[in-house]
Parts: sequence; structure tokens; C-alpha cells
Amino acid sequence: MRADSLEKNQKESFYNWINSDFAGEMEYMKKETEKRIDLLKKFPDAKTIIVLGMNYFNENRELRAENRELKGKIAKYAYGRDYHKVIEGKLKKLKEFILKNCELPTANCKLYVDYGPILERAYAVKAGFGFIGRNTCLITKKFGSWVFLAELVTNIELKTHPCPSLKREGFRVSCSSCTQCLSACPTGALISPYKLDARKCISYLTIENKGSIPENLRPLVGDWLYGCDICQDVCPHNTRAKATKEPDLKKKILGDTQLLKDILSIRTDEEFRQKFAGSPVIRIKRKGLLRNACVVAGNLKDRSLLPVLEECLKDPEPLIREHAKWGIRKINNEK
Repeated sequence: MRADSLEKNQKESFYNWINSDFAGEMEYMKKETEKRIDLLKKFPDAKTIIVLGMNYFNENRELRAENRELKGKIAKYAYGRDYHKVIEGKLKKLKEFILKNCELPTANCKLYVDYGPILERAYAVKAGFGFIGRNTCLITKKFGSWVFLAELVTNIELKTHPCPSLKREGFRVSCSSCTQCLSACPTGALISPYKLDARKCISYLTIENKGSIPENLRPLVGDWLYGCDICQDVCPHNTRAKATKEPDLKKKILGDTQLLKDILSIRTDEEFRQKFAGSPVIRIKRKGLLRNACVVAGNLKDRSLLPVLEECLKDPEPLIREHAKWGIRKINNEK
């Protein structure tokens, strides 16, 4: 599609979200806001934006396994290889193809895979991918909300076509009267339809948040070790989900669950990097994952986890020690 600016209501929605401090500690969201809502300010000679999507749905097979009570759950997007690497490789090939076959000597392309100042969901809606649901996720006709997005911006004026009408294709482009996601969110992060307070979101708390998880929110994290899928799992649009065909996303690294004893026994950063090489969990580092595991252990209140939690009290990382202490208190029913 043409690399035009976003609609006024899309810009205002983003500004209101930022100004309400709903981004929490995600400082990168607060930078270059003008460039984020207007691609031409970042790429002045942009003519075309190609929006791409990739289905990442994996059925949660491991959640049916025995001893589930000793495991922490993983968001579906993190099952296999880090999607940034998977999609970036494909985008680079597309870029090479475009530049090789165009006749513009000054041709240039910029790639985005969930990084850089671009409101990719808004551009995906504009490109006809789907609509934004009450859970703030992009909902597509074919895959529901289980999609990764990526963009290729170029100064080449490619031929564009009008977006097909999803309504004419029999797709209900709305949530209708459904509010299941708002009701299901345990922390109340979805404060109203289409409005997310990231500071309360379990995905934010276990991934983007680099410090302590607020004590009042720890019990609400439940057994989510990394990320959260609740508002997507309950969405009726996701009943049509299809398993991804991308080999790198299907190949297990982090998987659907992790045994808490195994996670809490990781003693060095090197051991952590070797165990999860290629996984998106690497970004929260060992201290982030063990912090989360201590919280889940406390919520599950299984006394067999006390020995590994007590070992965590000796960890050199203050963040891990703090949350291990909390987990032990919860298991022992202490305040």
C-alpha cells in the first residue's frame, strides 16, 4: 500500500495511551512518537509499505502432561525460535529480490520486525489484514490474532491494489457484543474496550518489566512463567486458529511449559544462554526468568519446590533473592 500517514483517530489513540502512562517502563514507546505515527518523518522518500504477517499458533500439547502443577506456562509466540530472527531472514530475501528487479538506481528498503518506531497494527488494519479487537490485538480472518507482523518500507513506487472488503468475504469485522477478554484478564489490564494498561498486563510484568513484579500483582500472575495468552485464548475469533507451518516456529526450544525445578536450578548466565539459545526468552535474561519462576512457585504453593527456592536465596542477583523469599513465604502461608 502507499506509505501514507495514519488516520487522525489512530494518532490520537496512540497519544492518549502514551500520555496516560499506560506504557509503563517501555521508554522506547515514548521516543520518536512523531516518527512512529507518521512513517514519512522517519523515511521521507517512502512511497510504498509492504505489510506482512506470519501465523505462529502452536497447539498446547504439553499442558495436558502429568505434573502440570509443577510447571510454568509459556506464551505461544515463544514456543520455538525467536521470531525476529525467523522473519528478518525472510524479509532480507524479499528486499534483495525487490532491489534486484527494480530499475531505480537509488532504490532503498527499510525492514521492520517488531522493532523501530512504527505502529504496525495500525498499518496492518489499513492494509486490510483485519481489525483491532477489544483486547487490543490485531484480529485476522484466517488466523485470528495469532500472527506476527513485519513491514518493508521502500522508496520504490510499487503498484498497489485496493484492500478487499473483509465484510464481503463473510468476516465479521468486529467483536460485536463480546467482552470475554475483558472479563478473563486476571489483573484488569484491559481497563476498558480497546485500552490496555501495560503496567498490569502479565506479559508486560514477566517480559518488558525489568525490575520487581509489584507484590499486589504477583498472585494474579498465576502460573504464567513467560508472557500470557489469556485474552487471546478466550477470543471466539481464535477458534479458527490453524497450526503454523513454519519449521523454526514449530521446533521446540522454550515450548508450552517449563518445569519450575529446572528453571530455579539454573545457576549461571552461561547455563541459561546455552539452554535457551535462539529463544526470545534470552531477552529477559536469567534473572528475569528466575524472578518469574519464583512467583509462579509461590502461587502454586507446592512444598516440593521449597529446596530450590531456598537455594535461590543464595543467588548473587538481588532480584532473584527478593522473589524467592516471597515464594517461600507464600508456600509457608506466611505474610
